[in-house]
Amino acid sequence: MKRKILILSGLILWSLCVFSKDLDVGVIFDNNSNFSQNIKELLQKELDKDFSKTGYIPKISKVNYLGKNNLEQVLKEMSRDKELDSIFVFSSSKLGSYKELNKNKLYFFPLNFEKSQKAVPKNVSYIYGELNLDKGIKIIKEIPGVSEINIAVSNLSDNDMKKVGEKYQNSSVRINIQKATREFLEESERENVPTLLADYENSLDKYAFMGYNMNDELGKRIKASVLNYIYFKTGDGISKIEKITSPEGELFYNEEVGIQIGYSLPLSVMQEVSVINKKKVELKKLDLKSAVEIGLKNNLEILKKNQDLTTSKYDVNVSNSYRLPQLSANIDGTFLDKKSNDVVFNKAQQNSAKSYLQLSQVIYSEQLNTNVYLSKLAMESKRSDLEQQKLDIIYYISSTYLNILQLNAQLKIQESNYDLLKESLKIANINYKVGAGGVQDIYRLESSVSEAYSNIVSVKNQIRQSTIQLNTYLDLPKNQQYAFEELENISRYFVFNRNFSSFFVNSEKNDAIEQFLFEGALKNSNNLNIIENEIKGKKREYSSAGRERIIPKIEAFAQYNKDNMIEPWGKNRNYPPNGEDEYWQAGVKITLPLISGGEIHYKRKSLQSEIDSLNYTKKITESQLSQAVSQSFNEFLTNYIQTYTSKQAAEAAEKNMKIVKNLYSNGSINITDFLDAQNNALSQRLENTIKNYSLLNSILKLENLYGKSSLTMAQNEKEQLRNQLSSILKEYK
Repeated sequence: MKRKILILSGLILWSLCVFSKDLDVGVIFDNNSNFSQNIKELLQKELDKDFSKTGYIPKISKVNYLGKNNLEQVLKEMSRDKELDSIFVFSSSKLGSYKELNKNKLYFFPLNFEKSQKAVPKNVSYIYGELNLDKGIKIIKEIPGVSEINIAVSNLSDNDMKKVGEKYQNSSVRINIQKATREFLEESERENVPTLLADYENSLDKYAFMGYNMNDELGKRIKASVLNYIYFKTGDGISKIEKITSPEGELFYNEEVGIQIGYSLPLSVMQEVSVINKKKVELKKLDLKSAVEIGLKNNLEILKKNQDLTTSKYDVNVSNSYRLPQLSANIDGTFLDKKSNDVVFNKAQQNSAKSYLQLSQVIYSEQLNTNVYLSKLAMESKRSDLEQQKLDIIYYISSTYLNILQLNAQLKIQESNYDLLKESLKIANINYKVGAGGVQDIYRLESSVSEAYSNIVSVKNQIRQSTIQLNTYLDLPKNQQYAFEELENISRYFVFNRNFSSFFVNSEKNDAIEQFLFEGALKNSNNLNIIENEIKGKKREYSSAGRERIIPKIEAFAQYNKDNMIEPWGKNRNYPPNGEDEYWQAGVKITLPLISGGEIHYKRKSLQSEIDSLNYTKKITESQLSQAVSQSFNEFLTNYIQTYTSKQAAEAAEKNMKIVKNLYSNGSINITDFLDAQNNALSQRLENTIKNYSLLNSILKLENLYGKSSLTMAQNEKEQLRNQLSSILKEYK
């Protein structure tokens, strides 16, 4: 049986080889250019694809260029070549008459915008589609201030140009139409007049304000010509194709020319055009480490915390100042009613003033010592609070920076997906117009294109919002834009950027690394330091409250008195004689509270309760820290694995997409299969991008919990940490 099948297959191949017939094809262009080379390749591909099952093998064997010759001469010369079966004409020149054409050859004129004014012979394929410039003109009219439009068109006779000009004239905007030349477009630019270009050869695109990308139109016309060729040779097909739908090429907008002439397109129509020659903006480069350095210097939250620390330092100085000698100047004034007995009986002056200077020194005060100790603890807590704020800002800046990179990567993917869908929509339009596809494909793809554009707008908005957030952290102008680092450069900053595979050999290694990170987090935790300082402070207050009964406050003082520094006045102003007295006095003041209504007892009870509560808070914080480290470490391990699996899935989906795209282009599968493959490829690429950045974000989170950042560590500190990790891993085989 197998032998029979092999014999049958061999016979089929032999018959194809024997009965297949070569067809020599000639092509005429205006000149030798990138355009002509591209058309030649497109034509040969279409011939190969569409003739594959006909028994014919068409090959382009001869190419001529008009140069300074006219089309009739070149056609006549090429028609003499007996080997040629057909001639394709891709020229903007018009043929005056079909009389000189060889009746034994086939001729193809695909680039026409108007119906032939002469009867077309049976051996001639004259394909045309009436030029429709409605969409382009409508868009330009929507631009404020436009009063004139210059239209540049190729492949139109002078008479048809006049008709097109009359068709689009109106009272509001003046329309000028001429043959497409560089000189006409440059003159329009100098006069600040927007231009609309409709030309098959894209070499003039860079001089036009707007225009139609005619690549798809070329593909449509080439396909129609090849289908006619098959019809001529085999009879397959309904009939010879002559008229096709009006050119609906994708519009392009030349941003460079727009800026030069002072016009730009409204945002509402940007989806309908592609932008070429985009204005290049030199963006300030901002790498991740520089962003962190700027943030640590400029961030308002950090500046506030730093100011709080400065205030606490002054508070310590204020508390300590009460231990220093205190010098005070005092004056006591006495004013007695002259009716008082002391004044009446000459026992006192009616008005007098006593003054003195007092120098005092606290020898010992439990309350003062406690206040100094508490102020120092408060200062250390402010320092820990500042360090934690720095760690948090590093995390916020870094995660926002990475989020922008992720969104930029997503934007590229979404734009690539948008381009793919637009290209597929063009294929669907071509297939529909030549009868090789249904209109339902167009509708579904149009819906997908709109959705893809909406996704692009959404991602761009997220990028803007994230950039504003980054600038807020850096305290820089909100609309400042940057050129960011690539993902490959960022991973080098972190300690966890080497030998990730070492963590996945067995669970013991994972547990050991996790325990190491947890112990480091406990040691470096600023929040735990703050709680510990609160506990220390409450314990000191507790012990101080207990000592207040048995340890007195001791204060020494010396005092210089000068009575009646101000001369007395009123009655008895001369009493006592001379009215002045100066003397020194010194002493020690000891204060010991004996009974204070139970205040000390209940204060100690309250402080002990606060200490117990803070100890619970400490245990809760440690437990939460342990949980956070464990979750973040496992998230890191998971993200690491998923970066590889998602990469494999994305690569496989991309390969499948390429196959499916070719199958859809050939008409072998339907639109549903194509869109399924496209959606899968898109989702897999996005998933891989997200996982790559999620891996770095999990590293940032781990470092934030550990209490140290690779972005601010010295190189020797990084190496020390890597060595510690390596030594732990070596313990487990």
